Amino acid sequence: MKHITSFLCIVFLYASVIGVYAADAPLIPAPLNALLPKITSGMTRDDIKSVLSAAYPKLEPQDGPWSGRSGYIGFHLDEQFSVMFSANMDAKEHAVVSTNALISVFDRMQKLRLDITHYYWNDKAPQK
Repeated sequence: MKHITSFLCIVFLYASVIGVYAADAPLIPAPLNALLPKITSGMTRDDIKSVLSAAYPKLEPQDGPWSGRSGYIGFHLDEQFSVMFSANMDAKEHAVVSTNALISVFDRMQKLRLDITHYYWNDKAPQK
């Protein structure tokens, strides 16, 4: 009985530490957060790869679903995180990041997906 109680205490302590870590961890890892503003519409897979590889040298391509001329350009960043950018085909039939792209950050360990998108309160995008 003494060993079972000790084991349960250790399991509970470990679970508590993991829970505290998850609550304190940022939704977007700092290296990715620093690089996201550098990803702009019209960028190709290779353009994105050159930006992200500064912080994630072992990143691997990982596309999302495509339907017709639109889909997702994605990358497996490390053992925990992946990122996808909504994309469309340009005039030369290259996949490029969409204007006002939807960005999805996946945390596989926490089983969490964070979607980032532009949303204009007045239903009208600012004129450039």
